[in-house]
Order: sequence, then C-alpha cells, then structure tokens
Amino acid sequence: VMYNNDKKENKDDLVNFAKNRALRVELYSHLMLAISTKTHESTKSSENGNDSKRREEFMKLHYGELPTKTLETIYDTMSLYELNVCAVPGGQFVHLGTTRELMDFLTYGTSYDNPNITSINEEDTKNCEDIAKRMMEKRCRKFGKQNHLVRRSCSFVSNIDVHPSAVIMNSVLVCMNSEEESTKHNSIRSGNIGKYSILEHTNLVAQNGLDIGSDCLVSGLRGYSKDKITVPDGMCLQVVPLKCGWNKDNENIISDDVANDYVYMYL
Repeated sequence: VMYNNDKKENKDDLVNFAKNRALRVELYSHLMLAISTKTHESTKSSENGNDSKRREEFMKLHYGELPTKTLETIYDTMSLYELNVCAVPGGQFVHLGTTRELMDFLTYGTSYDNPNITSINEEDTKNCEDIAKRMMEKRCRKFGKQNHLVRRSCSFVSNIDVHPSAVIMNSVLVCMNSEEESTKHNSIRSGNIGKYSILEHTNLVAQNGLDIGSDCLVSGLRGYSKDKITVPDGMCLQVVPLKCGWNKDNENIISDDVANDYVYMYL
C-alpha cells in the first residue's frame, strides 16, 4: 500500500492501474521460453518450418495471458537469441530465486561453523524432499565458508537476545524497557530475535520491547517506537522511505502519523 502527501485515495488508483494496465510479463514462462535452443541458422530456417512451428506452439501455450501482438513481439525479439549453458566440471549450484532460498542461504551460509543450526537432522532424513533440503543446507554452508559470510555485519545490537542462527546486517537495534518490567522479568534483556530471522538496513529504538519471531525477514524498519514492536513468525516486512532524512520529531514510526512518508510491504 502506498501513501503520498496529497491523497490516501491515490493508493486505490495505483492498485487499479497495476491490475488493469500493467502487463503480466514473466521471466521464465514468457521470455525464457521464447529464446531459441538451437543454432540461429536452424531455428530461423524457413525450409523445415522449425521456427514457424515453435512460434505457433508458443502462442498457443500463452493464449489469453497477454495481448496477441505483445506475445508476437516477445517471441520475435527473444527468439533471435540462443540459450547457452556452461557446465563447470565438479561445480555446485545454489539457486537464489526466491525469498525463502535467499534466507536459507544467509542463515545456513553464516552457520558453517555450527552444525546444530539446521532444519532437519541427518538421522531424520527419510524422503527425497528431506534429502534435497539437507544437500541444499550443506551447499549453503560450503558457499558461506568460501565467501566468508558472517552473522553480524556493520551492526550494533543493545539489550536484545539474538538466536545464534539469526543474521543482522547494516543495522542498529536498541531496545529499552521500564525498570519495573526489567525487575519483574528478572532480566535486563527486553528484546528478542528468533531463529533463522534476518534483519537488514534497520535503525530502530524500541522504547517498550522488541519481539521478532522466527523465520522473519525485516528490512528498512527505522525510527523510534514508544510501543512494543512485535513481528510474528514467518513475516516478511520491508519499509521503504519516500522521503530523505529522519523524522525530526521522533514520532512513532509504527503509526498513521508518518504513514505518508513510507511504503509498508508485508508478506
């Protein structure tokens, strides 16, 4: 949801425009499938009809997804290029195409020295899915060690319990709590970051506690909060500023008062 300084109603206009006007062009299904997989000469040959047949199959496969003219333009442009794959002998491959894959790469890749941080134990590996997951974790650990990935990078954390598997990058996190609350819980720690969570580009002062669950990705959260901040398990939260600089009045960032200065994206 996007807000600006003029009208909050404009967010509906933006959503409607995206739904009704923007083209749903996908990388794999539209662009990649249009690329030729043979030499340009044989693909473009008019004698055997290879290209016309392949073009017809492409149009039939994606019928109704995009305007016909758009599909024709995509195919005619992309089919001029040939897909080439280079296989490195003895090489290993880690795919970072989704948020889940990126989070796994960082949490396991930075835990190459801690075999206890894993989603599945070796002895519990029973089916193909578990085996594939375990192999992926091993590759991430190997890549992480080779690339010197670390769990803390350019970060400062105060008064927060952080799980050993959590990753914090380019962030300042300060958590405060009242003396009464600290005494009641018999602990000076008033913040918590759960396992397999990632925080990046975050500069936050939480007045009354911070609780980040497990498997969370928090990016760009910044400012001062008078209330306790809670991010439930499995949430992806990204905050993008629409204005440069900081809020001079130290207003609560988690409020409608400053909603016109930020884009909040939740998943």
